[in-house]
Amino acid sequence: MTHLIPPGSVRPSFDIFQAAADLRHELSCEIDGVTYPISPVAEGYLAISRHRTEHLSATAHALRAGRTVVVVHGDRADVLPFSETVEAHYSMTASPAIGRHLEFLVPKSFEKHRADLLQRRLETGVELGNCRRQVIHAVGIRADRPDVLLRDLWEMENSLGRPECLVMSEWARDVIWREADCAETSGFKVEAVQYDYTDFNQNIRRVDQVLRDLQRSGIERVGLLVEGNPDTLDVLDGLSLAHRQISVRPNLPIGLGVALELSPLFLDDPFGDGHAFFSGLPLRHGRSHDEFFSEVLRYLEAGITCVVVEMVVGELSLLISAMHASGRDQEMIMLSDMYSPSAAVRILPIGNPGFAVSGVDRGTLATVLITNKELLPDGVRPTSLPDGTRVIRISAGVHS
Repeated sequence: MTHLIPPGSVRPSFDIFQAAADLRHELSCEIDGVTYPISPVAEGYLAISRHRTEHLSATAHALRAGRTVVVVHGDRADVLPFSETVEAHYSMTASPAIGRHLEFLVPKSFEKHRADLLQRRLETGVELGNCRRQVIHAVGIRADRPDVLLRDLWEMENSLGRPECLVMSEWARDVIWREADCAETSGFKVEAVQYDYTDFNQNIRRVDQVLRDLQRSGIERVGLLVEGNPDTLDVLDGLSLAHRQISVRPNLPIGLGVALELSPLFLDDPFGDGHAFFSGLPLRHGRSHDEFFSEVLRYLEAGITCVVVEMVVGELSLLISAMHASGRDQEMIMLSDMYSPSAAVRILPIGNPGFAVSGVDRGTLATVLITNKELLPDGVRPTSLPDGTRVIRISAGVHS
């Protein structure tokens, strides 16, 4: 889905992730003698407009919590005061085609936090014998645009040479690769990896093992197809770089993409004033439940729309508690089983005491949208998205 993005708009878009990919080598850590680049949006981000002063308190809290903040404005301007009051890495990139500029405020605590997580996730002491260096190009792919996949592969081939093999999840093979009829036209060899939406660390280990097996068998040039943005909350988040070189072709994360599709359900654009994008599994990313609750609460108190991913087993009850504590009327929408025959958008009756969270069918590829923007009324609000996905208002009597 494409949107016209006005200058200075904080609406999610590809240019945020392209800018982050350009910055990924400016932030790094060294583990076991290997340098690991760090994407500033590896764990999501908070995006605000430079002119929204009511968001400054939430921004300061996000930086203290180790969250990257992306400041969006239509004209070049002096850096926000946070770069002086919070120890942060600062950089700017311009998007002339869109007419907006991006400031990335990356707390030093974020870099340390990322290094600690990587250290715990990486398997050290890998014995590779005399294997030559493996070159991997990670390409972000979109389920809603399978038609651009072959173009991306051709670009990869022109810049890096033809890969000897493509590695992707079973979901990407079934939903995107086959949908685009790539198998019939590309001639690429494909390795599909089992993906478990309840165990993301296991997914990283599986991908690493497949890549190592290919390396040991003499396959050195590999394309890694990753749903959404490879640098954000996905398998690059802990993939060993020992005897490897990885380059990244970014894209818009799938969770953000499907959340943007919900805009027509609201009276006003829920994303134009600012948004936060992060995981609903705080423990996986080294954050406590209390830290998670406090951060979400600050966003909701400031009227910042939240897009929360990894919600198949994410902390739904904590999100709802933060909504109630925010003092604002909030809407919660669950997107489940996206890009599958059972895809559905469910408007959850959070304000009804008879609602049972445990009974919510999250399916797979689940994302939650929380916003204080008002929904269009029943009878006026669309009952399906443009792709036919059902929009369902859940009754209060949902039980497990």
